[in-house]
Amino acid sequence: MRTTPLLSVLTGLTLFLACQSQKTYTIEEMDGHSLVHNTGPLFKTSPVSLEFIRQYGSEDPGAGGLLLGEPMGVMVDNAERVSILDRGSCEIITCSPDGEEILRFGKKGQGPGEMMYPYRPALIDGTIYVPDFAGMVHRFTPDGAYLGRIASPSPLSMLTMRDSATIIVNVLARGAMEGDGTLLHLYTKDGGLISSFCPLAPHADPGAATSFNQLHVVPDQQGNIIVAFIAQNRVEKYNAEGRLLWKMDRRTPIEEFIREAGADPDYGFMNWDVSRITRSLQVDDKNRIWIISFTGQPDPAKKDYTEEEIAAFFVFDVFDENGIHLFSLEFPPESFDTFQIIGDRMFFNDPRARGVVREYTIKNKE
Repeated sequence: MRTTPLLSVLTGLTLFLACQSQKTYTIEEMDGHSLVHNTGPLFKTSPVSLEFIRQYGSEDPGAGGLLLGEPMGVMVDNAERVSILDRGSCEIITCSPDGEEILRFGKKGQGPGEMMYPYRPALIDGTIYVPDFAGMVHRFTPDGAYLGRIASPSPLSMLTMRDSATIIVNVLARGAMEGDGTLLHLYTKDGGLISSFCPLAPHADPGAATSFNQLHVVPDQQGNIIVAFIAQNRVEKYNAEGRLLWKMDRRTPIEEFIREAGADPDYGFMNWDVSRITRSLQVDDKNRIWIISFTGQPDPAKKDYTEEEIAAFFVFDVFDENGIHLFSLEFPPESFDTFQIIGDRMFFNDPRARGVVREYTIKNKE
């Protein structure tokens, strides 16, 4: 059947009005930034799916193959080789595109090329950067040659390489309370302060402030900085200089709270129970923001959840670069500590339960 121009116009107008009547967000223009309120996803069904590809690491030491102790992060180079940071052995293990080990370097220690408490590796412009809780960032070539260290500009902080020249420093709540009240600082690799941003949500008790201000931080493809708070319904985007661009919240079944949970019997300070709203955060190659959101609160006293039970506590909420909730996606049955998105590949790092890395691909639905 042929479609007349008038019918095409009417059909388009009907679809436009339907979308308008189902608008799932509002935007307030504040002083220099936007405030986005999401009431649900823009699309009711996800346009993508996750397809399992492979597992790195064997769960059975007697079965042979690649053994990982505590995998804490993954990198992928231009040759599609996958490098995995093992926190337990302080090694970086590089695998071929089909998952076979081809290279291993690094060890625990304080000498050149050695690491103590490594985490969150990144491959940037052909150089591997490995932050270390010992107060530095190690640098390696992809083939394992050691290139030296970058000293942390702030002690007792979490470090994220924004690019090869700048470091995002999370001073944590105690550092913010003792400093200027901001949680994040942007430094050059030589230690020069560029900016301080992301204000602390204050509380009279330092322990409560620490619990309530834990966050995840990742740079996007343009060098902007995305921040998601674990215990607050609060996601923020800052530009490359640390200026706030927008704040976002979304509908969640979790009530935001912070409450006393009894004094510690050994040390006497107050323990705090806080809501858990955001589990993790990543940005894909299309600048979509992927957040693992809690749908319920696991019982911390229960240690034997199955992978299916764990998955029921989470959902993927995916947002565009302006903070608008695009769609949600069912969470796969995975146990994990951290997850990463590199290109169209998703990695779940499990250093505790199984000592493996599980890889998926993000596929557009036909």
